Order: sequence, then structure tokens, then C-alpha cells
Amino acid sequence: MLSNLSVLWLFIFVMIIVASPSAYTQAYLDPGSGSFIIQVLVASILGLLVSLRIFGRRIFYFLTRTTPSDGTVDSETQNPSDNV
Repeated sequence: MLSNLSVLWLFIFVMIIVASPSAYTQAYLDPGSGSFIIQVLVASILGLLVSLRIFGRRIFYFLTRTTPSDGTVDSETQNPSDNV
């Protein structure tokens, strides 16, 4: 079975092949477009990192179907009568 890193590299390779232009194209990528593409990539990566920082434990526990063993409880589920 492929490891997660192998699947990631395969995905990146396929995206490069799909996104590569054909032999004859009439496209122009000016510096403004290039900087916009870089800005979108950086914002996407930072957004993913912030999301993982905020929701990382919940995603981990959801995917592994386990419960926290350190005794921490979400503030929403700690005392439901306080939310009324």
C-alpha cells in the first residue's frame, strides 16, 4: 500500500501534468499574475496551518474514532446547562 507521502507526490505530479500547457499556447503570465498566484498559494498554506492548529485535535479524534485520554473536555460539552 502507498504511504501518505507517496500519495501526496503522486497527486502533485498529476496536478503538474494536468496544469502544464500544451505545445502551442498563446498565454502571457505577467508579474502581477505571478504574484497573485504566489499570494494564493501562501494564503492557502497558512489557512490550512491555522485550521489545523484550531481544529487539529477534533479532526484527529474524529478520524481515529477515539476519545481524549488526558481528561480534557470541550467547553461546549462540559456543562450543557450553562448554555441555556
